[in-house]
Amino acid sequence: MSTALALGARSIRWRSAAGVGALVGLLAAGCSSGSVAEPDTTSSVSPAATVGTVTGATSQFQPPSAALAMAETGAPPAASARVTDFGAKTDGSVDVAAALQAAMDSLPPTGGEVVFPAGRYRQDEVIIVDRPGVQLRGEPGATLVATSAERVAVLLRADDTALSTFELQAPQALQRKDALESHRVVIDGAARVRVADNVIDGSPATGVFVFGATDYLVTGNEVRNTLADGIHSTFGARRGAVLGNVVEHPGDDCVAVVSYLADGAVVSNVLEEGNTCRDSYHARGFSVVGGQGIVIRRNTIDSTRAAGVYLASEDSYDTYAAHDVQVVDNVISRANTDPSIDHAAIFSIGRNGAADTGGTSTSLANEDIRLSGNTITDAPASSSFIRFANRFHTRISIVGQSLEGDPSKTALDVASVARDQVEATDNTFNGRPFA
Repeated sequence: MSTALALGARSIRWRSAAGVGALVGLLAAGCSSGSVAEPDTTSSVSPAATVGTVTGATSQFQPPSAALAMAETGAPPAASARVTDFGAKTDGSVDVAAALQAAMDSLPPTGGEVVFPAGRYRQDEVIIVDRPGVQLRGEPGATLVATSAERVAVLLRADDTALSTFELQAPQALQRKDALESHRVVIDGAARVRVADNVIDGSPATGVFVFGATDYLVTGNEVRNTLADGIHSTFGARRGAVLGNVVEHPGDDCVAVVSYLADGAVVSNVLEEGNTCRDSYHARGFSVVGGQGIVIRRNTIDSTRAAGVYLASEDSYDTYAAHDVQVVDNVISRANTDPSIDHAAIFSIGRNGAADTGGTSTSLANEDIRLSGNTITDAPASSSFIRFANRFHTRISIVGQSLEGDPSKTALDVASVARDQVEATDNTFNGRPFA
């Protein structure tokens, strides 16, 4: 169910994981996990990359140049403070909050770097970075150990902030948490924020939660054993780059983009490239449940309970649709391992109707979807490898897929989509062309 939680004057909505019972059997009739779709009754990326020949559609994706620029190694901050000089203990005996605040307060108005030497630092409360330009960096062996499942978050709330090279540990929670403070790392409405090269081991909610941020970079992190998504972008987050992360054993999707109608904002222009998703035992690999201009490129996805890549407009969570989404040059293996779910390795489901977004009518059908150059090996429990589950799709291009697996399965299921809305060329199944 969707959860609303008050935080000051704001309300945060986000899509909770479908429980085991909720997932079972929902896809047999073309329904998404967490939504019941209307039954069907009919039978290198560039800013203007062509989606296909279907009605001349083109992509409006704009590379997140500011986020990508942060991936380049730059000069170290001019000002620096060591948290141990302000009373922090490296043996985990004292909450680090007071020392960290004192270290941040010692920096000039332009910000600087707070360095954590090797050691274990106890975190009893939410850490809030609300001064522009402040960067937290762990030296090798620096571990931030949260003590309360309700207060694990490191909140990056100011522009030009960063969290890098830490190991972050969290207590094991008996059930998934929904509060903002329970996500391990949060980029909260800020611009030009970098979360890089951390090891996030455990979270009562998501590993990295991006809420309404702009020009953000999430790169080089290892995220494992979360109870919700590994990395999640929502509330109109835009111009982001999610690069080279490894997500393993998440409680929901590995990497998710979600946009709710109630928020009135669509996540847009996000590049997800070079990531690895392993053992998504509860849900999917990469998902776009409402998003515009999303590129999922050159990722490796291995073993997902449901779809390896999931594109949707969901009824029960009342989300926007997937528009202008490119799924390019990914390697997907062992997707859809649960026999009670018929998702396929790449699965798309839209819905009927339209929504008003700032005075503009936005279709809730999935539109301008490009699949190009993906390699799919085995989809153990599904009836097909690629499935567009209902008629609510416009301008679909499927080019250059290479599929390997059970020859009795359907390579491409687009039977419900109008023929003039689908282009399928240069695809092979066990070495033989299919269209």
